[in-house]
Amino acid sequence: MEIKTNSVFLLRIPIFHIYYGFICIRGETVPSCRNILVFILFLPFQIVNATEKEMESSGEDFHICIPIEITYAVELRNMVVSSYRKLGRDVEWHILPVNRCVSMVSEGVLDADIGRSSIVAEKFSNLVVVPVQLFTADINLYARKKVRQSLPEAEALLIDKSLAIGYPAEILYVVNMIDNDKSIGVRNGEQMISLLRKGRVDFILLPQAEQKRLQNEGFPLDDLHLVKEGYIKIPAFHILNSKHKTLAADLAKLFRNHLNSRDLSPR
Repeated sequence: MEIKTNSVFLLRIPIFHIYYGFICIRGETVPSCRNILVFILFLPFQIVNATEKEMESSGEDFHICIPIEITYAVELRNMVVSSYRKLGRDVEWHILPVNRCVSMVSEGVLDADIGRSSIVAEKFSNLVVVPVQLFTADINLYARKKVRQSLPEAEALLIDKSLAIGYPAEILYVVNMIDNDKSIGVRNGEQMISLLRKGRVDFILLPQAEQKRLQNEGFPLDDLHLVKEGYIKIPAFHILNSKHKTLAADLAKLFRNHLNSRDLSPR
């Protein structure tokens, strides 16, 4: 971390302290000579203290991407801001679609992504995972009508070649589970629900964060059947561009302290 010298503090040193300091050094007697010499002796320590205070109050900007779908997760954002502030950084948020977030952090245009599965670090070599799970991102399973038979776990359902499933093409964790030519990846909840209503897919995997966004915007979902809430649960981590890898351990400690008493899952 770059430390900036507090030049304002230096300007505040009274000129008469410096002037009389030279007189004292020359051996001349002036009032409070001893005090002035002590002041000059400890001057470097005072400059260091002033520098530390400045670093705490005005940190370097750190650019973090937050996907559009979880901008409502206020407590999560507050925790991230608080943690970075303790490291001398001020967070500047960039609200973008999910895929743009990870690509811009990977390219180094932005510094970090607020919540992402650790799988992205396997695909992008210049990303670093802060090793503390921040929350769980739920993916809900929907159908057009009530499903009478019991369904297998997601790993089995998503490779069943007799079924067509609409899934979020921007969530790598889900994309890696799909092994079915009939299934269709889409970029948003509206497209996914449209496929289901038109009978082009048998099921859809709707992220709960996306469902929350649609409901807040008044998008109707009443005609759909919720087969299982949290059908897929994705562990979400804070992701850094590798140029900031030295921050990972300190961030992990700060995140753990917050998470001991809070659940930050977006709701």
